[in-house]
Amino acid sequence: MRVFVLWVWLLTASLGGCLATVWIRHGGLRQRTPGVTRLPLWLVLGHVALAVAGLAAWAVYTVGGSEARRGRPARSS
Repeated sequence: MRVFVLWVWLLTASLGGCLATVWIRHGGLRQRTPGVTRLPLWLVLGHVALAVAGLAAWAVYTVGGSEARRGRPARSS
């Protein structure tokens, strides 16, 4: 299951990168075409920040042991 979720995250990140590339090629924040939605910078950067935070949270969850998953601190030997 961990490998599957990692592949889904990587696929999602790749698709997000493709969309960002298209958006930047068409002017990004400088788009002035009437009828085109202009996204504010805080929305774009906030979206990226939340995606990275979600990936980091998943990585910490995956790397942590079963004790961490139950909300208990890991025992030190």
